[in-house]
Amino acid sequence: MVAGSSQASKGVRVRGIYATAITRLLLDNGIPVVDASDQIVERFGSEVHEGGVALVTVKDRDDRRGLVIIGARPLVDSVLNTLKSALPSSPLVIMPAELYATYLCRVLGGGVVELPGGVKGQLEGSSAEGELVVAHVVRFRGFTPVLRRGVMVVGEYARLIEGARHSVSEHIRGAERTLLLTLAMRAGLEG
Repeated sequence: MVAGSSQASKGVRVRGIYATAITRLLLDNGIPVVDASDQIVERFGSEVHEGGVALVTVKDRDDRRGLVIIGARPLVDSVLNTLKSALPSSPLVIMPAELYATYLCRVLGGGVVELPGGVKGQLEGSSAEGELVVAHVVRFRGFTPVLRRGVMVVGEYARLIEGARHSVSEHIRGAERTLLLTLAMRAGLEG
């Protein structure tokens, strides 16, 4: 692997105050690190990819008291197993729904919906009790999934969100960001 190489490299993006330690753990367990920050490239050189496609992101929680791991299985599971093995006494909380996943929900009333498996969530906007709603998870409030109406389809390079305006990942910047937004508009994609 060459720092700066992004030829179809797929792996884990690591950000935050624990990035150096987490990167070392992942690399030692054969998990590729992609979209590496300048500091990580400086510290690990050719062991990491400066570009590439992040199928999983490991980052700080908002309060910096832990980590958030989001992305595609089975790579998420590999990252979790690596961290559990290295940090056996650290608590692990798995959220009751998958971030950005789309669910068919039943409205219970008062903005509360029931997802498959009996998981309760909070739906943005108003709905009639008993209504079936297609919605996707946009964030968590504590351990409660917060959902927004519509379908979200997540791929390696893009997220398509029904009824949403065009946007590009916060991790894509500068000229590349402008190019992607321009291409979406020129292609006549709505949203």
